[in-house]
Amino acid sequence: MSRCFIELQFRFIYCSGKLLEAVNIHKLELDWKTFVDRPMKKDPKMIQKQFEKQFGKQKVEDINPQELLAFRDLYFDEPGAELEQCTPTNWQNYPPKIMMIENKELREFALNLNERWKLLCRRVSFVKARSYPALSIKYAFMLCSSYTKLVLSRKSACVYVCPGAFCPQLSTPPLQKLGG
Repeated sequence: MSRCFIELQFRFIYCSGKLLEAVNIHKLELDWKTFVDRPMKKDPKMIQKQFEKQFGKQKVEDINPQELLAFRDLYFDEPGAELEQCTPTNWQNYPPKIMMIENKELREFALNLNERWKLLCRRVSFVKARSYPALSIKYAFMLCSSYTKLVLSRKSACVYVCPGAFCPQLSTPPLQKLGG
């Protein structure tokens, strides 16, 4: 879910408006989604006010890209800066179901895959989140995006891992299980 649906005060930064338009037109990011993944370093109203003060009288096309880049770096952090790596609360080194796999090669593959959950688990760092408005997410969650997709090869087969997605074979979605 995007920030726009969760925090309406972020709408004019992340969903519409001259700032977002300028960032996209001047292609400050390699991927259009990167900007909206950047947490704010300051209050959104203050950022909007400063943007209007610095660039408000210019057409979006006429904004100097270097000045816009400096503005972005001053008021926005790197994507994911408010997150810290964690271990899922119910994670086990040797899950009983995996240990029941008789084929040694498949069991080792499954254990390797199980180890990857720790690489994908994140939680909001409340120390960092206090310094600017951040999404309030109480529990740990799993990253699932084009940036974190893991591809593990076993002979000619590939396994794509997308933790956090609902799996019909599970009685509850993994996110609920992570909450403890």
